[in-house]
Amino acid sequence: MAYMKIVIIMGVLLVAAESTPNININEWRCNVNHYSENDAYADNVNYVLTDLVKQTPYALAYDYYSKSPSNTAICYGHATCNTALSSNDCNDCLVVAATTVKIYCEDRIGGMMELVDCTIRYENYPF
Repeated sequence: MAYMKIVIIMGVLLVAAESTPNININEWRCNVNHYSENDAYADNVNYVLTDLVKQTPYALAYDYYSKSPSNTAICYGHATCNTALSSNDCNDCLVVAATTVKIYCEDRIGGMMELVDCTIRYENYPF
């Protein structure tokens, strides 16, 4: 009987350890205004999204704000993850969110992608 309890507990722990983030889309929004590919803002969007993906999994409560280092065409960003995720799962979720927001909001000055387990947003104004 004790052996059976140990097997059940080990099975539950293995399932919990092998969880993956839920990357289904809850909501997405894009700013109506566009930027051109050659615009300095394009580089700043890429910088901010990359920074959000890299830093959020290590931020307190998986809540991180970013700002492009350039003084022109500044981009602001914010990302969060479900705190029940591991930092690796947070990273994986944000990679999908960043990739998806760039597709859905191509060349837009702002966009937000809310997946079930993470959210990423960027704009040309602080929020």
